[in-house]
Amino acid sequence: MTKFFFHLHDETGVILDPEGEEFSSLDAARMKALELASQLIIDDLKRTGTVRKGYFEIMNDAGHALATVPFLKQHSPELLGSSPSAQVA
Repeated sequence: MTKFFFHLHDETGVILDPEGEEFSSLDAARMKALELASQLIIDDLKRTGTVRKGYFEIMNDAGHALATVPFLKQHSPELLGSSPSAQVA
């Protein structure tokens, strides 16, 4: 088991995870970060009707960043198959 830390980054700054949590893999830690992000989104919507911009940075106990998990994934129009410069016939 490996210990992973979930540092929260948002428009107000960074909240460091001082304790971390043990998981069998980085994929399992990513799933936990997705769960945490989902709960933050639900809480934000209930409290304010909006969702903060931010992400979780997953770190190992050596302080290396292993992954980031955004609260909401932003897609560019190009990735969605349309372009702002594309003309409709």
